[in-house]
Amino acid sequence: MNSNRTILIVILLLVVALGLSIFNAIQVQKLNANFIYLKDKIEERSNATPLSKQEQFVKELNEIQPKVGATAQDFVLYDQNNKAVSLEDIKKPKILLIFSSALCDTCKEFYPYINQFDSQNPEEVAVLVLQTESSVTDNKKMLSDNQYNFTILDAGAPIFEAYQVISTPTSVLIDTQSQQILKIGDLFDYHDIVSFVK
Repeated sequence: MNSNRTILIVILLLVVALGLSIFNAIQVQKLNANFIYLKDKIEERSNATPLSKQEQFVKELNEIQPKVGATAQDFVLYDQNNKAVSLEDIKKPKILLIFSSALCDTCKEFYPYINQFDSQNPEEVAVLVLQTESSVTDNKKMLSDNQYNFTILDAGAPIFEAYQVISTPTSVLIDTQSQQILKIGDLFDYHDIVSFVK
């Protein structure tokens, strides 16, 4: 009787050991499969073409710039006559914000086109040049010296940061009624402005 019990225990132990061996073998196969899958994924990434510096810059720029359709950030800034101006004051259908710098040669080359457009489209679009690196007095003198008639606002870093402007000139078109940003772009001449505000 004892010998039968011993044989039965031995058989049971062998069955358990065999089951554990099979289970371990299956787990090892799964781990190997996962390892191969991860290895293949790592190789795919390492073989992927890296972004060029320009592509990386554009990608990062798109991530930080305000998006078309977003609500425009209102402000109170002072024009060349030291008068406070905000987006809420504008009654024309659209507002064209042009972010500029007194130190930017490209911006200075753009001013005559801004003046031409502003003179020829007095009812449709309010043109506001937001200028940094200058004062109200500097802005008034610059307009007078060049016989420009557009509105130029004394702007500092906070409004540039609010619109996440990192280069000048940068233009933002806003719908006056909804206060939504319609377009964001880089404009350089009269035809650029005309196309942009359509």
